[in-house]
Amino acid sequence: MFIIGSKFVPGLYSVIEVTQKTARKHYHINEINVIPLVDQPGTSVDARTSHADMVTGLYFDKKYFTVKKVFSQDRRPAKRMTAHPRIVIFSENSEMSELELIRGQNTPVEAVVLNPEQPGTIEANAGLGADHHVAGDELVSSFNKAASQKRIIINCSLPESTKSKIENAAAQIEDIGDKHLSLLIPAVWFRETVKFKSSYVTGSNRLRRQI
Repeated sequence: MFIIGSKFVPGLYSVIEVTQKTARKHYHINEINVIPLVDQPGTSVDARTSHADMVTGLYFDKKYFTVKKVFSQDRRPAKRMTAHPRIVIFSENSEMSELELIRGQNTPVEAVVLNPEQPGTIEANAGLGADHHVAGDELVSSFNKAASQKRIIINCSLPESTKSKIENAAAQIEDIGDKHLSLLIPAVWFRETVKFKSSYVTGSNRLRRQI
């Protein structure tokens, strides 16, 4: 499966491919790209809208789809199910309106919100993800564990300072301030921590398949 990690500021997104090996998840960082945040005076298009449009486009991009066999418990033939990538956005409380723009385009978003005072999960409308309020040290601890076990694989260009933090198991990452790590740490935390479930889109019988 693929996870698209993003943050409104600085306007970047990552593509992480998740594979399973020896009962552990491995995270292949395949891409980190810039999202052009362009204001168009005199139109309804602003930086927030362009970010939402880009993220929605990634969600519907077939090259990030995953096909997997799903077996039933009553011995019926396995079905081949197609899953969209998971969108995981690291968000400050002040950026929640950007999330609603994306969800308004019928695109599920898993938001990871720094909120150590009130941790917990708040479900969005059916099938459109949830807001996961979590402390920063919990996010970083989950990522450090995966990195120390060599489960973070870098397949794209990263600044040397960021790359060394990930590849050097002895160098524990202490915070999420690095703009590239802010795309990666929440995505890894989400896949390591949050169990997937199937849910229906409001007003539709079409199942959003989450693998």
